[in-house]
Amino acid sequence: MDQDPPNGQPATQATLPSDLITLNVSGRRILTAKSTLKTSPYFQNLITRWEQGMETLPDGSVFIDADPDVFTIVLNYMRRPSTYPLLWTCEKGFDYVLYNKVMAEADFYMLEELRDWVASKEYENAVKIRHKIEVNPATTEAWMDKYWEKVDLEEIKELVHCYPVEVEGWSMSPKIIPRSIVCVWKYTKMDMSVCYKH
Repeated sequence: MDQDPPNGQPATQATLPSDLITLNVSGRRILTAKSTLKTSPYFQNLITRWEQGMETLPDGSVFIDADPDVFTIVLNYMRRPSTYPLLWTCEKGFDYVLYNKVMAEADFYMLEELRDWVASKEYENAVKIRHKIEVNPATTEAWMDKYWEKVDLEEIKELVHCYPVEVEGWSMSPKIIPRSIVCVWKYTKMDMSVCYKH
């Protein structure tokens, strides 16, 4: 968690319980546990050296030269090593740039399972997207009924595009249906089990 000094006074390492440590990650102060950091062989060796004579900043924190946003993702993995990060949003999809940064940091901190999971792009199996095109008569409310149709609770339904056209109907006697509505739907289904170690 991000740690703010109480009452405006700088926290010192000596005031913290023995297992807690304050990191200064390129200017962002983060309070965590040494036992959490020891999930990483890199930090396990580093903490051993720190305990023999740790150099700290004036406020008692330990400086870490890393991107704080990327480090936070890696730290969250160290806190819960049974869960891999899913860096995905409906608006932007997968954040491949951020995944590459996480993979590089995981390699640096010797978190091999996280590095290999990201490198294999296993996370892409956690999100499945399909599209569906529907043509409905604009003169009825049928397409509005479909708008409210029930979908799987684990599936996100989004209307991507909707526009009026004139199309040939699919009936025994083909005809022109005036002012039909074409709807393009996007269905996104999440499978979070992909992000859990088995």
